[in-house]
Amino acid sequence: MLSFRPGTRVSKIRKLKISQHRPSGSRVKFDEEGNPVAPLAIVAATTETEVALDEEARKDYYKKLGEQLRKVDHEDKKVEREKRREKRMKEKIKRKQGEMEEEEEEEEGHEGSASSSEETGRKRKRAKKMYFDDNGDGDEEKEGGKINTDAISTAELEEMALKLITQS
Repeated sequence: MLSFRPGTRVSKIRKLKISQHRPSGSRVKFDEEGNPVAPLAIVAATTETEVALDEEARKDYYKKLGEQLRKVDHEDKKVEREKRREKRMKEKIKRKQGEMEEEEEEEEGHEGSASSSEETGRKRKRAKKMYFDDNGDGDEEKEGGKINTDAISTAELEEMALKLITQS
């Protein structure tokens, strides 16, 4: 009997095993001789064969690191706050200068050309759109903003379509 085996074997997807005895996610530190040492081994009391971690030394080490990080974080927050504050002030000054220039142009009676708006870097405000309810006929009946086509003859519909086409 012939058995069919594929040429390549499909391997199972296995989960990554993490060693519990090795510190993970930490930096590698080196001793005076250049040998890699566990991060807390420098703080711990060493014997000839084994590294004995002292719980109090470990806690003190983490406390000191936490305090240093808090101080640096506090200083960084102050610097960021100042940067944001300065940025807001600069934007406010630019905005006020632009408004003052627009007011001066309006007082002089000049309509701003496209080149002057490009120079200042600001766009003109758009005028509000105007909507007209009827287009002069007066016979259409509207329901909810839509034209009721039942009351309009086909000739009138064609006429409206021609008006719309010629307007655009």
